[in-house]
Amino acid sequence: LIASAMKATTNASTDVTCSLVTSFSDQQTATVAVWKDGRKHVAAGCMFNAKIVGRPGDPMMIEFEGMGIHITPVDENAPTGITHESTKPLRLAGVTFTIGGTSKAKLNNFELDLGNDIQLRTDIGAASALAHAYFADRRPTLNCDPEAVSISDDDVWGDFLAGTPKAVVFSIGSVVGN
Repeated sequence: LIASAMKATTNASTDVTCSLVTSFSDQQTATVAVWKDGRKHVAAGCMFNAKIVGRPGDPMMIEFEGMGIHITPVDENAPTGITHESTKPLRLAGVTFTIGGTSKAKLNNFELDLGNDIQLRTDIGAASALAHAYFADRRPTLNCDPEAVSISDDDVWGDFLAGTPKAVVFSIGSVVGN
């Protein structure tokens, strides 16, 4: 998520907090390589939008869409001897999910779209005339369908009409790497 205009802070061996990057100097890019049909395809200076999607009991998924600088493909076989991550993806279960401090654990779907507007920074001194991708703006959206509670417990509509900001906190997992 770091190349999606996020910053990771490790608080303990299993606690990593992701927060939004707000300054240009804190942005980080990534180089991505894909081997297909005996060719290595690379994009450098990439940034991404990310959507975190889940349904109860199913593995959580992160969908990435981004852009970067295309590097001319080369003939190269896929690497061998790679050790893949053995930690299994987290399921959307046993989650702490609050909006404005109120638990919203009973829901049927969850989608957090960071809404990153990714642009390419030009550089006429570079052979590609591009420097790297960058995060230009953000319009995050949260789609979920929490079970309704009484207005006295959580006046969602009153807060909405008053324009009351509410923090969204989503905690899942307790295994290093998840």
